[in-house]
Amino acid sequence: MKNWIPSSPQLRFHEGIWLPRGPISPISYPEQANDFFSEIETTSFWFHHRNDCVLAMVRQYAPQGMFYDIGGGNGWVSLALERNGIPTVLVEPGHGVHHARRRGLPRIVQSSLATAGFDHETLPAAGCFDVIEHISDEVDFCRLIHDLLQPGGHLFCTVPAGPWLWSEEDEAAGHCRRYTAAQLSKLLEQTGFQVIFLSHIFSWMSFPLFLGRTLPGWLSGRKKDGLSVNRKTAQDHHLPDWLRPLVSSFHRWELDRLESGRSVPWGTSILAVARKEQGDSHGCLGPTGGQTK
Repeated sequence: MKNWIPSSPQLRFHEGIWLPRGPISPISYPEQANDFFSEIETTSFWFHHRNDCVLAMVRQYAPQGMFYDIGGGNGWVSLALERNGIPTVLVEPGHGVHHARRRGLPRIVQSSLATAGFDHETLPAAGCFDVIEHISDEVDFCRLIHDLLQPGGHLFCTVPAGPWLWSEEDEAAGHCRRYTAAQLSKLLEQTGFQVIFLSHIFSWMSFPLFLGRTLPGWLSGRKKDGLSVNRKTAQDHHLPDWLRPLVSSFHRWELDRLESGRSVPWGTSILAVARKEQGDSHGCLGPTGGQTK
């Protein structure tokens, strides 16, 4: 698939990246966030465990054909999929595509999903990993993905869990919401998907996140500046040496459950797998709305 060509007449190839012929739709994501996360992804326990969980699900519901990583930032998930034999297209509107290219990803589209103009029912499988919470019109966005997926295609997604965990870090990240499992299931079902697996992950983080982020915001009532939020976020992605064995045990327990088809009942993120049924093309919008990231 070295000479891959996207199923879109609206894209042109330039210096190793496919670009839309018109302007890219605006996104709800901090301008410098991809640069910030490119510096911590490789050493962050959070990014590594999320990749492990995503791979566990993709292996169980292995797509036949190309996997589209929508709003995939610097290509961290795409790189893991590629290294595990799953050919992947990174679809990312921001300049994270340049980090992805330096990482050696072979198929990159710098565009929002709507602007990319992929043909109807041409995507075998898609992933949205911590993307949907950034979308103001989440229903329109998920309907667009449903429209673009082939019949029988799978959508894999992760979102932040627990509206009660909302904090300044969510606002700084450009989040529109956090989800309960019921809310995410309802969103996927009302946009035409059948949810076939849903689980929380990062089970050990709920209480520390509440104590370290949510509660201080409630008590102080003061807004932090963006630099302070970024410093705190960077610190949160690294564990002290004494805590690493315990966290590794929790992560191994979660992976064992996911790999055996069992869910984790609580956690700070939700991982879902949904399917577009064969012949299910009703009630979906064409590529006229929805933004990635």
